[in-house]
Amino acid sequence: MSTSAAMTLFGRATAAATAPAPSLLGSILSRLAVPAPLAGLVSGILWAVPKSRTTHGKKRMRMSNKGLKNLENITACPVCKGPKLLHNVCPGCLARLERRRNEVLRKD
Repeated sequence: MSTSAAMTLFGRATAAATAPAPSLLGSILSRLAVPAPLAGLVSGILWAVPKSRTTHGKKRMRMSNKGLKNLENITACPVCKGPKLLHNVCPGCLARLERRRNEVLRKD
């Protein structure tokens, strides 16, 4: 049981299971009342810091897929021949309809 407790899912020994916990970490874990089997997991979370700074190029490569995509559902309005989204009302025709509606409502 002791060998399996020190092994991870991939069969490698964990650093937390082999290395003794620092005194600061021990005091934090005692105050949090964390069970002993979870102490290694909590220590990894408490001391988790990146090994090095993420460079500008790596960050830009990661964000390159986040850009805007081209719209492929733009069609011509059958009434005014202006661009509109498929299955939506043309913005130009909608504005014209709203102006007419306001005129009709003012007359009444």
